[in-house]
Amino acid sequence: MLENSKDVLNLVLAISIIGITVFICWFLYYIIASVKKVHDTIKSLHAAINSLNQFISGAKDKLKNSSAHIQLATAVVKTAIEEIGKKLKNKTKTKKASPRARKTKSKK
Repeated sequence: MLENSKDVLNLVLAISIIGITVFICWFLYYIIASVKKVHDTIKSLHAAINSLNQFISGAKDKLKNSSAHIQLATAVVKTAIEEIGKKLKNKTKTKKASPRARKTKSKK
């Protein structure tokens, strides 16, 4: 089998090449696994950022809509207060004049 030193050299070279090949495969496996983990992390981070962005844009839309509703409600309340104030003034004027009206009504 091993007749001369050239055969021993070829055997050692074959074993070395196999060892180097196994080491390179093992190294590439861990590099690829690490890159996949980084990719998955970035993907989940991207999904989280997108959901946060959707939440913020939804909140902005709701604030815009609510501010429009608040302005409308404020205008309605202001108008209602003005109308109530006018009616109270008219009622006060009527009450001041009402004792005379009561006397005239009671005489009839």
